[in-house]
Amino acid sequence: MTAYVNHTDRQLFSLISEGDQQAFRTFFFRYNVKVYFFTLHIVKKQEEAEELTQDVFLKLWLGRETLNNT
Repeated sequence: MTAYVNHTDRQLFSLISEGDQQAFRTFFFRYNVKVYFFTLHIVKKQEEAEELTQDVFLKLWLGRETLNNT
């Protein structure tokens, strides 16, 4: 994972859009805790926050081809 640690989010998005799983892992580990606590603050239930966090990153991966269009 250290290969992409110094990459910007924009650089990671570019790599993710090309299907780079390591870049996706780097982005996931950079933001999964933040996304989790954000959703937990809204839904107030740990299980729901965990599911929503998974959904966010799943949608990111499934829609990766469009990341360079933003």
